[in-house]
Amino acid sequence: MFKRCILLSLSLCKDKYIAEDIMQDVFYKAYLYFEVCPYSNIKSWLFTVAKNCYIDYIRKNKKNILKESKYFDEIHSEKDIEKEIINKNEVKDTYKVLEKLSVKQRKAIILCDFKELSYKESAIIMNINLNYFKVLLFRARKAVRENMKGSKKSER
Repeated sequence: MFKRCILLSLSLCKDKYIAEDIMQDVFYKAYLYFEVCPYSNIKSWLFTVAKNCYIDYIRKNKKNILKESKYFDEIHSEKDIEKEIINKNEVKDTYKVLEKLSVKQRKAIILCDFKELSYKESAIIMNINLNYFKVLLFRARKAVRENMKGSKKSER
């Protein structure tokens, strides 16, 4: 559960060291307020705490954040170089497609598809209605499919 929290903070800030700092705050707050957390939704509660710690970090360090174009870590494997280059290009294409989405759609896809949270947990983290989350995710996935098809047609 904490591993997914770490991955969420890493995907939000895209910097290992900043993610570690944020997770220290999350663990500290989880330790302080664990008695008042809802036991039925501990996972969602931790993700919400992690998201709020990230927002606090951004507010404190607005002027110091350097934005990088990397979204995904490099894929390390023992495959041949050609397959590795193809994978890197696919990751870049996926990142470009995700950049075109709105912030809410991007968060919905990250929480549901990459972090493998349920619809209900993701809706709680985003602080939106479950039905609105489902519509948001449907539209985001549709936009990703359309953009991926469009990018493949432009390559030909």
